[in-house]
Amino acid sequence: MYTSGPSKRATEHSLFKDLKKNNLSKQRYGSTRIAEQLKRKEHSISRCRAAKIMKVNHWLSKHKKKFKATTEFN
Repeated sequence: MYTSGPSKRATEHSLFKDLKKNNLSKQRYGSTRIAEQLKRKEHSISRCRAAKIMKVNHWLSKHKKKFKATTEFN
């Protein structure tokens, strides 16, 4: 019996995990940016699929807080 290598989806999941661990600064990347980076590396993955993988693994993107002036000058 012949065994084939890992499936295409399993390969994509491992690529996704490596990208998430190594290349993301301060965990600010969301599904859109991750999908774009994988497309640049010639992997076909949609934003929705990237979002599903993130949801399954409980990965969230951190949003940068907007600056709010707290001092009033008269």
